[in-house]
Amino acid sequence: MFYSATTNGFYTPEIHGRSIPEDAVKITTEEYAVLIEGQASGKRIMHDENGQPILATPDSVIVIPTKISMRQCRLQLLADGVLDQVETAIAGMDRAARIEWEHCSVVDRANPLIPALMAVLAWDNDRVNQFYTDAAVR
Repeated sequence: MFYSATTNGFYTPEIHGRSIPEDAVKITTEEYAVLIEGQASGKRIMHDENGQPILATPDSVIVIPTKISMRQCRLQLLADGVLDQVETAIAGMDRAARIEWEHCSVVDRANPLIPALMAVLAWDNDRVNQFYTDAAVR
């Protein structure tokens, strides 16, 4: 099991294969269980300066959407002036990535395409959070 601070997501080689983000750190299934249990009880999964997942009790929780519709995604990419850049990047990816992009109805932060697009756009996690927040109101 792996945790990526960039996507604030969990990955397994069995499911994600080689699509695990480069910043992912290995965690045990026991650590994962503790994190999920803590999240279920109102805590927030964050990461420390080394990218290791930690639980935090936020003073005020800012809810950042983890899913947006493809319509919201494309409209926000257009508003941000990067739609053409993203479409060019997608066109250069393998067929599975192109099918995923063209036929998904929901753009989930856990989608393996997100780290690839973050790299193309040179966006960090905070910028992607802002993108999802902005797109969610479209």
